[in-house]
Amino acid sequence: MKRKIAGILISSAVVLLLVGALTTVAAADIDGCQPRNTISERLVSNLVGAHWTIDGYDVTYYFDSLVDRVPSGGVPGLIEYCVYPAPPIEPSEVTVATTAIGDDGSAWVDPKQFDSFSFKRPDGDPSNIPLDGASTEMGKGTWASEPPAGQVVVLHINDAAECDTLYGGNPGTCWVLPGNITPPSPVPPGISKDAVGLYDIAYDWTIDKAVAEPTVVKQLGGSHTFEYTVTVTHDDGTPSNVRVIGTIDVVNPNLGYIYIDGVTDELSDGTICPVINGGPQFLPFGDNYFEYSCDLDDELPLIELNNTATVTWPDQDIDGGHLAVGSNPATVGPISFAQDEVVDECVDVNDSYAGFLGTVCVGDDNPKSLNYSRIIPIPAHWCETYPNTATSTTNDTATEGSASASVRVCGPITGGLTMGYWQNKNGMTTILNMGNTAGVCNVVPVLRAYAPFQDLSAFASCQTVANYVQGVIKAATARGPTMNAMLKAQMLATALDVYVNPALGLADIDLTLINKPIGSAHFEVTSAAFGGAEHLMVWQLLAYAAGQSNVGGSMWYGNVKSMQELAKDTFDAINNNVAFPW
Repeated sequence: MKRKIAGILISSAVVLLLVGALTTVAAADIDGCQPRNTISERLVSNLVGAHWTIDGYDVTYYFDSLVDRVPSGGVPGLIEYCVYPAPPIEPSEVTVATTAIGDDGSAWVDPKQFDSFSFKRPDGDPSNIPLDGASTEMGKGTWASEPPAGQVVVLHINDAAECDTLYGGNPGTCWVLPGNITPPSPVPPGISKDAVGLYDIAYDWTIDKAVAEPTVVKQLGGSHTFEYTVTVTHDDGTPSNVRVIGTIDVVNPNLGYIYIDGVTDELSDGTICPVINGGPQFLPFGDNYFEYSCDLDDELPLIELNNTATVTWPDQDIDGGHLAVGSNPATVGPISFAQDEVVDECVDVNDSYAGFLGTVCVGDDNPKSLNYSRIIPIPAHWCETYPNTATSTTNDTATEGSASASVRVCGPITGGLTMGYWQNKNGMTTILNMGNTAGVCNVVPVLRAYAPFQDLSAFASCQTVANYVQGVIKAATARGPTMNAMLKAQMLATALDVYVNPALGLADIDLTLINKPIGSAHFEVTSAAFGGAEHLMVWQLLAYAAGQSNVGGSMWYGNVKSMQELAKDTFDAINNNVAFPW
């Protein structure tokens, strides 16, 4: 019957020898069988032999006396029959039943087991199996699973002449190997391996925030809904800790230990890969696994890589034969690289107004947009700015990014007083209370600084100014080929507004959004009346319009009524507090 171990056919009648090992083995147990690492020290005796037969899970062992040594009282004879299965066994793996009977008729015994088992005489020499040229059944081993194909038998004999011939020194008894078995030639170790390329990768994220136009809203009351978009974007990732890892399997197909110089591993680009515990050592029968790792720093290879592991060994004797120096390589590749640890693959996105917007990860849309709306009330007057900030926080390193966006909402300016105010009792009282200096009303120099109002006496009292204002406003009309009278009245009201409220003069007026008719939902652009400017402060508007007039305001903007109307509408909006700040 033949069985296959590690790709090699071994006869079940063949006994293989184990060479000495550096590994720790059990000391001889009470049956006297020697440790495995002493088997290579035993010599072959052609006087004795052994064989066995296999029937299912049962193995029957035989001792063969190859030469009749004419024994007497059991001498020369067999003292003990030791069986070393490969690989070493646990006591629970085999049940031993002894059938041998000694020369004196006593039954042999099965002593306590460690990594071997044996059949042993129960007493002294009279209970030996005599070396009488006969074959004796020693007993049976019943295995818990399929019996091992390879086994070593070592015999303890009491034959003083043979022992002295083999070992010298007249030892009396000695341990020998059966002479009826020719060991096979040692087989070089086989080698196989795998290789896995791994790398860690870390992602950087950026965040941006935008508001859909318009970002500035000017209107008379109400509210506006702003649409915000927060966008997060990740890069392609930065690799690190690039490496190749794997396992090397060195197979010893021989029952005996193979001594190796070591196991090495190398990538095709010359990178040396340290092999854990890969130095010189004895390898037992079967698979011997070695882990290795190749460090490629932080750069993924630009070329395909193969990986080669090599086992080397020196000249040595194994299982009674000679194994010449040699080496055996195994190559795999090209190696594929896959992500292992991923750093910062996700970000949590929050907003100072909207709160938590969501978690975005690599694999989502890139860039990924998150949207929300915000309703902001329009202030009654002037402008308010509403900034808010979105932040991104990575899931591993808690790296933060931020982006802000602001919107501006504006109601109309305040501080204006209408023509109606300045011609009624309240306006008259305000003028009369402006005070006089040397009999001249204090507002006179201010008004006369503008050409349209230089028809007012330079020596006018406040009463005279009040009468002047009433007269200009009462004469205001838009009828006819020009609008000089109406423009003069509206501009006069604005000049008086600035006098009583100097802050109004610094108000920067948006000339692209002048309300007309007053209080309606309609607006016009009046920039043409002010040199094309989109915005000017109120004092600049007064100065520019005055520069388009003759003394007294009878010739204004070349008497082009449409241009006069744009200027008039601007001052009218300021006086009615419906002009918007820039």
